[in-house]
Amino acid sequence: MKNAAATETLTGAILKFDSVLQGYQGTDAPEAPGSIVAPTGRTATISAASQTVAAGGTAVAVMQDGAGSGTFQGQSAMEMDNIELEVPANAAKIGEQYKGTLTWSLDDTI
Repeated sequence: MKNAAATETLTGAILKFDSVLQGYQGTDAPEAPGSIVAPTGRTATISAASQTVAAGGTAVAVMQDGAGSGTFQGQSAMEMDNIELEVPANAAKIGEQYKGTLTWSLDDTI
């Protein structure tokens, strides 16, 4: 994460969130009522109930097909909760605003 002029870096920042496996029903957008349901019968797995992603760190796998069969492709969802950005003391400069990019990838590795 950097300031607008890209002269200051927010060193040591960590994104934390809780993740829960859910099921995805139908073709509606995930935020539509009834689209996200209990994960009954899904083979996908969440790698950990609490995730930590370090700024500039290596990729972190958060959800994958647990059986490797592809049986439930497109029918699983991950719900994120308790999202926090942890910034070490004295890492941020007063009066600066920082921004960064979080890159998600969906890989077909089956």
